[in-house]
Amino acid sequence: MSQWVAWVAGVVACAFLPALPGPWGMGLAASVAAAVVVGCRGRPWLRQAAVCALVLLLGLGYAALRAQWRLEQSLPPAWWQKPVELVATVRGLPDPGEYGVRLTLEVEKTLTPGVALPERVQLHDYQRRDWTPGSRWQLSARFKPRRGSANAFGFDAERWLWSEGLLASGSAGKPRQRLPDRNDLMAWVDRWRGAQVARIERALGAGRESALVAALTVGAQQRIAREDWQLFAATGLTHIVSVSGLHITMLAALVAWMGTRLVRRVPGLRAPRVATAMLALSAAALYSLLAGFTVPTQRTLFMLATGSACLLWRRQLSPFQAWWLALTLVLLLDPFAALTPGLWLSFGLVAALMLSSLARRQPPVGWRAAASGQW
Repeated sequence: MSQWVAWVAGVVACAFLPALPGPWGMGLAASVAAAVVVGCRGRPWLRQAAVCALVLLLGLGYAALRAQWRLEQSLPPAWWQKPVELVATVRGLPDPGEYGVRLTLEVEKTLTPGVALPERVQLHDYQRRDWTPGSRWQLSARFKPRRGSANAFGFDAERWLWSEGLLASGSAGKPRQRLPDRNDLMAWVDRWRGAQVARIERALGAGRESALVAALTVGAQQRIAREDWQLFAATGLTHIVSVSGLHITMLAALVAWMGTRLVRRVPGLRAPRVATAMLALSAAALYSLLAGFTVPTQRTLFMLATGSACLLWRRQLSPFQAWWLALTLVLLLDPFAALTPGLWLSFGLVAALMLSSLARRQPPVGWRAAASGQW
């Protein structure tokens, strides 16, 4: 488990460094650690420390390499505030805000010579036009530097854009031409989500109730007013409104509970626990997809997949071993998740719940366990 801890420490260290480490210094440090591993066979403690140092450097180098790849996709400063023609697909659900519509686009092609846009960009349409989810457009846009206000207690826009992979943001121009829609899986899911939001608004009307129901069902938080978000934050209910780990885990647990009772009725089933785990994981994956497959839902799905993999491999892990393994895999798939508060809140809450019952001969059960967990 010490190697997992070292890997996580390396990835997290890269996320908070003021600059990316140089390749020469990283290579020299890794060579020294590898030499210590090879040469200190008679000293187990020194060899173990060198192995952890080598794994930490590997995690640091991996995160730095991923960050360097992402930096290379950024729009050069020479093209800031200049019109750029592109062909792109609307991903997710557009956000009709107070000053315009905010939307995420997946760039298919850049038509302006000499410009290479990143794969995903964020645009604001101050003309409040309709952008159908999954639709393709040829349009013009002007991009601006990726930065936000320097306020230690406010929202860090630059960090959020980086963690979401939105390496360019700007405003959509007036001319646009609609092209044939995309027909891939995510485009179909986005159109289905948009249709459900419209159906909810037809049934309940455009207001607070329909915005809340849409957020709880398909993860469409775009229509919740700022005053309501402030109310949720003041009462500690923000995590309930957002479709993330709590909702997906509850659905997976419900499907696992139902699957346990179903597989018992199947004669000759050799691995009922594996079948139940696969049913729960499939339900979590489907719900994550219908909720937009956002970054929080992806992390939750990765954590549940870790537990399912342990069942498939028939490996018995302690709770904290499973915790560290899940965190290691999440940072392996998305090292920039270390910049988001949601990662540390979710993993920190699970760690706190495990620590609350650590070293107890008889942990509380039933309503006592629920009450102690809330405390």
